[in-house]
Amino acid sequence: MVQAYLRRAAQTARWALRAYRGSALLLIAAAAAGLAATLPVLTIGRGALQLEPLPAADVGLGLSDLAASPAALQRYGLDTLSGIMLTLAVTTAVVCIFTLLALSVSRSSARRSELAVRRAVGASRRHLALGAAAEGGVIALAAVALGVTAGLIAIRVALAAWPGSTAAPALLAPVLAVLAVSAVLLLGATLPTLSAGRMYAPAAPSAVPPSLTVAGLQLAISFAVLLAAAQIGRQARVLVAGAGGEAHGGGQILQLNTTGTPAERARRLAELIRRSGLAGVLEISSVTSPGALEGLGTVDVAITDCGRCWQGGIATPQRAVPIAFSVVSPDTFRAMNVHVVEGRSIAESDDWSARHAIVVSRALAMAHFENGNAVGRRIQVGQGPNNSFEVVGIVEDTKPVALGGALQPPYAVYASVLQFPPSTVDLLVRPRRGRPISESWLRTLLAPVGRVIRAGTEEKWWAETAAPLRWFAKALWIGGALTLILAISPTAHPPHQWVDALMPELAMRRAVGARRRDVIIHVLSRAAIVAAAGVALGLVLNDLTSGPLAALVPGVPGIDVAAGSRLALVLVTAALVGALLPAWRASRRDPAALAALLAG
Repeated sequence: MVQAYLRRAAQTARWALRAYRGSALLLIAAAAAGLAATLPVLTIGRGALQLEPLPAADVGLGLSDLAASPAALQRYGLDTLSGIMLTLAVTTAVVCIFTLLALSVSRSSARRSELAVRRAVGASRRHLALGAAAEGGVIALAAVALGVTAGLIAIRVALAAWPGSTAAPALLAPVLAVLAVSAVLLLGATLPTLSAGRMYAPAAPSAVPPSLTVAGLQLAISFAVLLAAAQIGRQARVLVAGAGGEAHGGGQILQLNTTGTPAERARRLAELIRRSGLAGVLEISSVTSPGALEGLGTVDVAITDCGRCWQGGIATPQRAVPIAFSVVSPDTFRAMNVHVVEGRSIAESDDWSARHAIVVSRALAMAHFENGNAVGRRIQVGQGPNNSFEVVGIVEDTKPVALGGALQPPYAVYASVLQFPPSTVDLLVRPRRGRPISESWLRTLLAPVGRVIRAGTEEKWWAETAAPLRWFAKALWIGGALTLILAISPTAHPPHQWVDALMPELAMRRAVGARRRDVIIHVLSRAAIVAAAGVALGLVLNDLTSGPLAALVPGVPGIDVAAGSRLALVLVTAALVGALLPAWRASRRDPAALAALLAG
């Protein structure tokens, strides 16, 4: 008995897969694409991607409890971008599920008359359900096989391209994603058979069939999700901005681990700067704290001597401002192509025994010093009695290019490396034209200072700095493209069924003299109404979800009107194109044949 049921169910499933292979292949492709897009991100997860941390910028300055090192900024930036990737993966999964539901409803609508005939000739709901379960199982198995295979290939390629190391991948989330897609495919195939009756009453010709209604709802949800993805993408582009990593010259960058007390390190660095300038070989010899060349500094709170400043009608002679603190040498601003706007740069005279001098960025001077006149005023960085500085110069604002740079405040301050020497420094050396650097001479120059722990050309250094950002940029682009493809994939199938349902009405219109273009306009106008309603509902859904999204991804901006317009145009165009082909075919039908169809 059981074998007979299973044999009949297998025969029914085999026939259905052949008879409706177009919609079956579309379901398999959509499910496989969704799994291929989401499995790599869910497997890598948040916290699995790792980078070699920047050395500690221990400059000997008393900092507050709110201070964040460049390594902490790098880690936070990596976690933020990984979280954005996970959010977009969930977005893609939601779009995939609703796409599968829309395609399943469209497929079941096409089979309503067939199921009614089967019920009329004696097939039980159990028999129909078993056949549909076998059919859904075959579709789910094919989709999972293709999706998991593509996902594994994508995971291997992504991990091979990642410039850092990785932790153990997560397995629970990918398994749940595979089970969710399989369950949607099985339920989409089985549930319509449970409500199949022996009588089939077709809907009125002009009515919008359930398949097109579900397609409109799917378009609304997809539009809302894509709007959220566009908002997240804008925030990601802010974090990824500056990923070019262009080298500023043909020099070398070395990372040195210095030893001794702060006073001894300051003396050795001063001797290094002096000897590199006297040799006549180097055009630039810049010594900075780790991350300073890429625009990363230690974030802390500074108190500026603003002067006669007011804010909201309240006098603010002193202002607490978040800043990014770095230590540099006299050649650093020239190496970074940053010009002094007012005052002077850091000089060799700003050594261990001199008064503490500091250079501030133009944005800080304009925003938190009276009339932008910062030179000669004082600023306190962090905490402690030794943390007061005199502002000696103002320089142009710089744009961070390293991962995490966009998360630090826009105000930068620069102290002398000879007054606050860190235990690890970045040394940038550029030779004079026609004077190549001798490796033996460079080793002799650096031997008294410390041990070289990392070295490379400027081009290689900047390429390594930009590599993580470029990786995320490519991943975000691929994920967004797959999400958009999933959103527009079900727009072609339901209009075919809808136009078939409209054939009697179209026959009457053609019989009384309607032209071909009138038929096309009649179909497209109704498709446009459904698409416009979906876009409007999507805007409402996006507005309802903007609050939770902002809490999930900090810094997410509001709706991008330009991006929203482009997404709406793409989705509406896809819906109209999906309705245009069946409308054109219907308009090419002979009026006499349509009249015979109406009479029948």
